[in-house]
Formats: sequence, C-alpha cells, structure tokens
Amino acid sequence: MTNLFGADRRKRLLEEVSSDALIAQLSIATETALAVKQVEFQWQPAEDKEAPPDTYRIVSQIPLSEHLFDQLFNGRCGYRAQYYLSPEEGEAFNRRIIDVLEQMLLAPASARLGIPRALLQRSFKGNYSKIWAFDETRVFDEAAPGMLMPPRWRSYAGRGTRLPIASHLDVKGTFIQPSGMDWVDPLKLTRATDLHERGYT
Repeated sequence: MTNLFGADRRKRLLEEVSSDALIAQLSIATETALAVKQVEFQWQPAEDKEAPPDTYRIVSQIPLSEHLFDQLFNGRCGYRAQYYLSPEEGEAFNRRIIDVLEQMLLAPASARLGIPRALLQRSFKGNYSKIWAFDETRVFDEAAPGMLMPPRWRSYAGRGTRLPIASHLDVKGTFIQPSGMDWVDPLKLTRATDLHERGYT
C-alpha cells in the first residue's frame, strides 16, 4: 500500500483482523440493519440478452460503516486479500460469507418480496453467488489509482489498485433458470482468477 490518505486508514487496512472476526462483525451489522429495516431486497431479472427468459436472482444491499466496509473489502485479511492469496481461498471466503448471510436474509427477503424461501435459498446456494461493493462503477471511479500495489496487481495498473469505499455491501445470489439450473454471464466464469490476478473483475 502506498500514498494512503491518513494514518488512521492505513492502520485499519494493515490491521490483521481475522476472517472469523470480519464475518462476525458483518453479522452484527446485518442484524442491526435488519432490525430497523435498512436492508434492501430485489428479485432481479437477468438482463443479458443471452440469459434464458424468466431467469432471476436474489440481490440485497446491507449498509456498513466506512470502517467495516474498508476492512472487509480492502483490508489486509479481507475479501480481495483472500483472492490475492489464491482463487480457491477467495472463493472459500466468499462462500463462508454467503452462507452466513443466507441464514440471516432468507426469511426477511421472502417476506418482503413474496418469493418462496426454497427459490431464494436456491439462488443463495448457487455456485456464482458473491458479495461486492455496491454502486461499484462510481465508488471505484472515485477512488484514487495506485493506492494498493501488490506485485501481481501492480503490473495491470487498473481498478485493482484502487481502494473504494461503498455505503453498502452488495450481496448477489446466483441467477436461477425456470428449470432450476444456475445461469451465469460467461464473462463472470473467470471471476476468481480475475480477482487473483488483477484485484478487480
């Protein structure tokens, strides 16, 4: 990391907060937001022209403090750091987060959207479910380049070197076809490898 804006942010991003601790903090933040109905839910249709008709996924936005989002997404032991170690470790961390959030979001999402729990659960459990920064284009564009410079990502000098701050965590289930099968945009099939190699997808 270079040229971080402020010693406080540098300290929090370099702090060795365990993956268990990050997930625990995310769980508390999610529970708090659910209690005051600040978690948003959508049953989102696939807009890609190659997607089969009537293909949908669960999408949710969870408000997070700047501190927690930064550590979870950008921090030394956080989400992108896990993918830096390997695609497999990144995917394992992603799945742990999705599994925890599924247990918390399933019932309120079903009640709010009027979608059967079994269908929402199928989306959560799909192979392509993930978390990411909400409003990603804007928050990555607003973040200065060249702030996060591990050797592998440095060579790309792209969005992976930025440290975005989002107001919410995006939780995106897997698109489910009417047949019950997963569907994914072919460009997203290399997501884990892209994050490992470039820090962005």
